[in-house]
Amino acid sequence: MINIIAAIFFIIDILIQMNTTYYDSDGDEIFNKQKIIIHYIFGMFVIDLVSAPPIEIILPGSQWRLLNILKIIRVFRLTGIINKMNVDEETKSQFRMLYLIFQLLLMMHIVGSTWYYICKQEQYWIPPLDFVYTGLYPKIYRFYGKSDTYKYLVNLYNAVLFLGGNEMGPRTNLEICLCTIILVCMAIFNAWLFGDMAVLTEMSGRKQADF
Repeated sequence: MINIIAAIFFIIDILIQMNTTYYDSDGDEIFNKQKIIIHYIFGMFVIDLVSAPPIEIILPGSQWRLLNILKIIRVFRLTGIINKMNVDEETKSQFRMLYLIFQLLLMMHIVGSTWYYICKQEQYWIPPLDFVYTGLYPKIYRFYGKSDTYKYLVNLYNAVLFLGGNEMGPRTNLEICLCTIILVCMAIFNAWLFGDMAVLTEMSGRKQADF
């Protein structure tokens, strides 16, 4: 049901994009319907069209479900939409703050899911806080036999640990390499995200003081 609702929203978004003005290289806003459609078709139309259908329902278990990654590209267009909104700057700042929070949640989802996908290959990794209970690290750990909801929540929590630069206890060579890459990327993401939040908060506070 969620996949169908998401597909409907993405299809509606395609129709909206075909009726949304854009700015040309000279900075002029284009209102011509034909030019708008042509600009969209030669732009993001292919990505939007391919990522719109519910692949899990049409082709269950197929490798084509990787096309869902393209949905992430559509999310990052929100910055341009917010900038073009016909509202005051304070409202735009509030929307930007919400968008940053959404980016944080999205990044945590991606990192947690990627980490679990790698770790489940050999099922050797265990959650860091469980080290004190295991002594030796068994080849098959009870964590992998839990429900999908439990495993998702654990890996979402692990993404928060990654964000803070905590020890994740990688075991295999692949896990060590991936953990290193994620920690470096999350350190950069952390600095960028909270730096932007600080700027937006300062701008909002300055406007309230001027008022």
